[in-house]
Amino acid sequence: MKIAVTGEIGSGKSVFMELAEAYPAFACFSADAINAGLLSDSAYLGRLRVAFPEAFSDGVFSKATLSDMIFKDAVKRKKLNSIAHPEIAALTLRLTAEAEARGKIVLMEVPLLLESGIEEIFDKIVLIKAPAESRAERITKRRGVTPVQALARIRSQNQDTVVESFADIVIENYGSLDQFRLKALAVLDALSRGA
Repeated sequence: MKIAVTGEIGSGKSVFMELAEAYPAFACFSADAINAGLLSDSAYLGRLRVAFPEAFSDGVFSKATLSDMIFKDAVKRKKLNSIAHPEIAALTLRLTAEAEARGKIVLMEVPLLLESGIEEIFDKIVLIKAPAESRAERITKRRGVTPVQALARIRSQNQDTVVESFADIVIENYGSLDQFRLKALAVLDALSRGA
């Protein structure tokens, strides 16, 4: 079974996935980690250099510069997604097939599920939702960005309403961290049993 874990930036996906790591039944993956791995591939970096030369300084790639650019500009974000998502999809298919062959239930954190175009490979979708104010606060603390940058990132990922229409499980992260952990553990317990 393959399960996508999605939600907008700062919603609680990382906490959910950290909790999932403790379950032997799961093989846990992250689209963001796959993308980070691609940044060591010279061919991939070459495509980024052609598309986003301003993200390179003296031949060195700056992820921070690219992130700032794409969260401010929908056209550039779409261009990056057209480069990254096919690569991430191919690696996702390989990793999930290998995990399933080992008898694991795959949990894949996919922040941009719809934009990636891989939602159909998953048997279930878990959506994690949280209020924008809470998400902005978490992003500011965790990523060291300004509140303005955090809000720009939030505005760039407005997919929860659409995803909720076909999500199998929706977890609302509207309370304390402990309350969210209890909800997440209840869902993980059920999923680990194949429910």
